[in-house]
Amino acid sequence: MAFKSIKRVEPFWYTPEDQEDLDGEEPLQFKVRGLTSSEQSDVLQSLGAAGRGSTSTFRDCFRIGCQEIKNCEKPNGKPCKNPISFLMLQDSFDYVIEVGAVIFDRSFVTEEEKKTSSSE
Repeated sequence: MAFKSIKRVEPFWYTPEDQEDLDGEEPLQFKVRGLTSSEQSDVLQSLGAAGRGSTSTFRDCFRIGCQEIKNCEKPNGKPCKNPISFLMLQDSFDYVIEVGAVIFDRSFVTEEEKKTSSSE
């Protein structure tokens, strides 16, 4: 049987939970992707004693896996599309953790996905 990779790194747009039902406003959105095996290894290695769920782990996932941001403004009113610039914004912490957790979860293949993939 030929090796078949599960598509975990394809980019997609993610809308944070508190942005889903805004009346008349465009929601904050993040273009993210899962981590490659090499990136997964780096993140897992940095986990160390912190364990899964560490805020620094999710921040690292955000830094690596977030490619673009829509509908975000810097304090000066200019658009903030760069994930690294977003990390510097005062109110970004909760979003960085939420999006980083999504990237982390998206990056690792579940046992069910392994079974489904191998049976196709």
